[in-house]
Amino acid sequence: TLDSDLPGAKTKIADIKKASDLKKQLDKKNTYLLHLAEGIPQSANKHFKALKFPNSSKWAINEYLGGIHAVGLFPDDYKVYGQHNGNIIWSPMSNLLLYGKTADVKLIKEEGIKMAIGSDWSPSGSKNLLNEIKVAKLFSDVNNNLFSDEELVRMVTSVPAEILQWQSKAGSIEAEKKADLIVIKGDADAPYKHFIEAREKSINWVLVGGVPRFGITRLMQKFTGKQELIRINKLKRKLNLEIGFQMNEIDLDTNFKTAQSRLKAGLRKLPELAVQYESANNAFALGASESPSSPTGNRTTWVIDHDHTDSQGSCMRHHIPLEGDETTFEASTGFLDQAAAIPLSQRVEKSLLDVSNVEDDKLYFKRLATQINLPEYMKLGLPLYYDQKIQLNQAEQYRLDISKKEKDSFNKIFTLKSFKKSEGILTINDKLVIIDQARAIIEQAYVHLIQKNAMYAANPIDRLRVLRNVVLSENQIISELEFHRRMTEIFTSLRDLHTLYQLPEPYASKVAYLPFFVEQYYEGEDPKYIISKTIGNISTGSFGEGVEVTHWNGMPIQQAILVNGRSYAGSNDVARFARGLDSLTFRPLKVMLPPEAEWVNISYLNKTGRILNKRFQWKVGSNFDLAMLKQPDAKQEGDQHKDSGLANGFDITSKVVQETKRAFFGKLQKLKTSARQKRGRQLLSNFKAQLLGTGKKKVGYIRIYSFNHPNSEELATEFKSIIDLCKARNLIIDIRNNPGGSIHAAEYMLQALTKKKIAPQSAQFLNSKLAHFICDKHSGPQREFDDLDLTQWYNTLKAIKTTGAKFSVAYPITPVKKMKKYAPKSDYNCVLITDALSYSASDIFASGFKDNKLGKILGVDSNTGAGGANVWSLSSMYQLTKNELGQSDFFNILPYGADIHVAVRRMIRTGDSRGIPLEDLGVVPDEIHLMTKKDLLQGNNDLIDRAIMMF
Repeated sequence: TLDSDLPGAKTKIADIKKASDLKKQLDKKNTYLLHLAEGIPQSANKHFKALKFPNSSKWAINEYLGGIHAVGLFPDDYKVYGQHNGNIIWSPMSNLLLYGKTADVKLIKEEGIKMAIGSDWSPSGSKNLLNEIKVAKLFSDVNNNLFSDEELVRMVTSVPAEILQWQSKAGSIEAEKKADLIVIKGDADAPYKHFIEAREKSINWVLVGGVPRFGITRLMQKFTGKQELIRINKLKRKLNLEIGFQMNEIDLDTNFKTAQSRLKAGLRKLPELAVQYESANNAFALGASESPSSPTGNRTTWVIDHDHTDSQGSCMRHHIPLEGDETTFEASTGFLDQAAAIPLSQRVEKSLLDVSNVEDDKLYFKRLATQINLPEYMKLGLPLYYDQKIQLNQAEQYRLDISKKEKDSFNKIFTLKSFKKSEGILTINDKLVIIDQARAIIEQAYVHLIQKNAMYAANPIDRLRVLRNVVLSENQIISELEFHRRMTEIFTSLRDLHTLYQLPEPYASKVAYLPFFVEQYYEGEDPKYIISKTIGNISTGSFGEGVEVTHWNGMPIQQAILVNGRSYAGSNDVARFARGLDSLTFRPLKVMLPPEAEWVNISYLNKTGRILNKRFQWKVGSNFDLAMLKQPDAKQEGDQHKDSGLANGFDITSKVVQETKRAFFGKLQKLKTSARQKRGRQLLSNFKAQLLGTGKKKVGYIRIYSFNHPNSEELATEFKSIIDLCKARNLIIDIRNNPGGSIHAAEYMLQALTKKKIAPQSAQFLNSKLAHFICDKHSGPQREFDDLDLTQWYNTLKAIKTTGAKFSVAYPITPVKKMKKYAPKSDYNCVLITDALSYSASDIFASGFKDNKLGKILGVDSNTGAGGANVWSLSSMYQLTKNELGQSDFFNILPYGADIHVAVRRMIRTGDSRGIPLEDLGVVPDEIHLMTKKDLLQGNNDLIDRAIMMF
């Protein structure tokens, strides 16, 4: 600037070769705003490390250095940067567009580093700071509200003034300071929030140094000077570009509209203009040349000093070598020298002038929607500030054959290949937080660790330690997908579907899928595999529902399912095979890794028995919802009728797969009986019920899809009502493919089958510091949740604290006193149908059914899923361990919707199996039925007939 009160910062530096040279410049109290370590950490970090003096503890960092971007800093680097009082300029939009991630602003905040927000340049940044602060707000929100609204506003006002050493004259509205003001339309309530939500058309007035520069006509007309009429979203505004206080050394010879017109015309004619320049002066090249003769006959030397590139002797970033290697990000010759070697006319092409504001740029959000690296929360959330809603599928740049059913199920569909191009969004510190929290939760909460180590030689703690070293290594670079792969493999090694790593965005909201579903049936004892359902109209030629699949990418289909099943954590072979089949064509990336192959070749039999082949491309559908990134809170006021969710046992993987299939294949069927009409309402979607036969041979068939419901007592009451409606003494209860849910509901529903007193299963905690703390905090009459009373466990944990015992004493999770209200007046004759996907609360239901001798069990597979535990998530344990300040001494919330689920209480069986853990052992059926083709295509007819024969 030319204002002595506001000394200008330097944005370029001489081509220095030593850190000490930069330090000398900074020690002169010259503020430098320099690009620093921009790029992914492993490749960009050397640029930061070069600031350290060789063989010394000194750094070329002080309060006069403003590092732009700083994406490439490792966690320990922020500590160094903060200790030396360095500053950072954060450009979240530019960072996300280019790299899919930003500087680790959480660490920046923790280290007390001053950070301002800058919009970078328009090709890879926001149009203005009003746009950029909204990007920062969205980023903050999905990172657990990292910054308050006031903090964000200060990052574009007072903090930049402090970084520039202008705080005594600018940055805030105070007496004796420069009158730099923005007046925004609206009331004064929640001013910081109002500022963040403001749009260009919301600005009523802008004063710079006390001079009105922009505003509504009513305010601007009170001042003299040349004012130009412009429009923002069709609204009239006045613009004043006249010089004020002789602070500019040149006069403007044009106005805003004329400048726009000239630039538009020039950009359209760039190739022709370049040829004219080259013809007038063969020496001309972008960078340095003589121009064509001026009207006076004099020749003037023109140099185009591009604002965003390095020229000879003047750089936007330092080029200090580290260990003999150049640390810049561009060729050492520089952009200008490279340009000089190629004729300008061959380098440029026609272009359009960027629209000056978001309000009038009708394509702005559509262009953003096509950017691979930009997270979906940004693509969907940012337009909402401008009263726009983007349809991501309409903006998709890849041409896909997408059916209406697919479009209705997802808000965006990618090819798997295009989805994998995304860099991901986790910083190194994000990965370290995930690793450290995984280790903490396994060590302190995982109740099966001793058993898994003995049975499967699982050693997750050491594997997590190794992965941590890999993430911190500068020599061993792993992609974000590889990081998730290794985390998933560590949890899979436990062979426990309760205990898993839940992936963050951009994976959490995605489903990789093929447009059909494969199911198994038997002809005699020979397994067959058919296309049972399709999505949309893919039945071309002989391929369609009912055809038999023989091979998958050249591998026999059964072997392909076995190989796929090894990727999942089933407790036994049949459980893993069932999950391999269940996920063959549907893989929710929240809990599964994306397929390795980009397409599959299917071999199938046509009607004449001829083997044909068809290729299908893997697609990735997104069902992103901004709300999904909000971390779960404790039960809110008004939720008194809801369970806390802390008495659950479920397989989240099967639950997510089930929900995905439901989205494609329609809602679950409801009660098929006249009793339904008598009742006057539909059943909960957890159930399907049907009356079979008449008179004394009447049988009630009840399918329980899930024990998951916000209120376990309501679910159990509904089950009891369905039994009453059936008016049949013989009941078939079908819990196939039931991933579990409320343990309370499962055991209440068992009681609804018999008048004799059901003995609920008991559960044990690991004897750990965490278990002691949680049981103590949630004991007694003052506890937070009505359905979580841990008093009994706390008393025993306190008693055995010094004994070295591994587990607490076992007590029932389900309230025994509430059981009796579900008991019928007489017993029912029951047959229970299970399969290998009957898991967790379903395992508890099946084992309770057997231990209490309620009837016979018919299995589609030779065992259930063998999951015996109460499962909690890390996010729920964070809530359970929060102190008076609202923080946990045990856990941190994981970034971008990532989570870890873990078995915290192991279930111990009753009756003849008293004292035996349910985990890994499951429930073996009395008889096995091999599913037939008729079962798959005609509603389980043979299966139900077989069950009826067992009465």
